[in-house]
Amino acid sequence: PTVIDTGVLSITGSHTPSPITLGPLGRLEGTGNAGTVSAPFPSFGVIAPGTGGGIGILNTRSISLTSANSVEFQVNGPAPGTGYDRIAVIGAVTPGLASVVISSLGYVPVAGDSFTLITKDGPALISGTFQGVAEGGVMMLNGVPMAFSYVGGDGNDLTLSVVTRTVTPSVVGSGTISPNVPTPVINNTTTTFTVTPNVGYTVAMGGT
Repeated sequence: PTVIDTGVLSITGSHTPSPITLGPLGRLEGTGNAGTVSAPFPSFGVIAPGTGGGIGILNTRSISLTSANSVEFQVNGPAPGTGYDRIAVIGAVTPGLASVVISSLGYVPVAGDSFTLITKDGPALISGTFQGVAEGGVMMLNGVPMAFSYVGGDGNDLTLSVVTRTVTPSVVGSGTISPNVPTPVINNTTTTFTVTPNVGYTVAMGGT
């Protein structure tokens, strides 16, 4: 096995034959293929896709963490591997109440954005949760509410998605409204609908 006691192991090629153990101050990063990753308590080890502060996809076998560990993701755009970090796991994922750290260089998510942070093969679900991250738990990313899900993606991935509500505009009487189709609106933000009454009519607003 490979033990990262201190310092950084950055994987850009293939390291799958060797299990990796995160030691007290070890950091695993990269864009290559890693073996199984474990972190016996009280390791304060970190997993961070990408190399040298960049964004990327780190492929691993099973991951088993504890509450002393953390997993870091950068979210700076909608595309995995170039816009945001991802860990692609073949095998089991056991968060063990590890911390999830989300950072951004200023990207403001828009309605419809969903970031699949951890993909998991096979039908089994992620076993357990990350610290303070319940199913549907909400965090703010550059002023935009984002919700976590452990059953996102194809049903067993960790996703972070913009929280929206769908507004269905309609006009009762004579006039038009634009846009006039169901429109996703990000929670706690403002979206403009333009109402144009016909001649001789006035506008009265209502909604539920």
